[in-house]
Amino acid sequence: MEADGKWRFTSPTHVVLAFAQAMKELREEGGIEARTRRYIGNNRLLIEKLGEMGIRPYIDSAHQGPIITTFYYPEKCRFTFSQMYHYIKDRGYAIYPGKVTEAAPSASAISERYTGKT
Repeated sequence: MEADGKWRFTSPTHVVLAFAQAMKELREEGGIEARTRRYIGNNRLLIEKLGEMGIRPYIDSAHQGPIITTFYYPEKCRFTFSQMYHYIKDRGYAIYPGKVTEAAPSASAISERYTGKT
């Protein structure tokens, strides 16, 4: 493509069009900084509102990024993950059962490892 402006194989027109649309939407939103502010605000609101229901994040706020957030499954709840998943999905959002919390040591063990405090 660099030599003659042509794709080496069949051009991925759907990818090019999707990328162009994504760039258009990013510009309309005000750029990367504006989108980042929106993501941070949304993430903080999500953590706050779930916290009011007793659902706490896996990672403390000092280390939490604004894109993907893992939460502990609430200990005292009257619903199954499947019920919660479908309730949220029916409203246009996506959640996934985490593998991180199954594979990783407890949050307190991680904290002890990196801070030396128990």
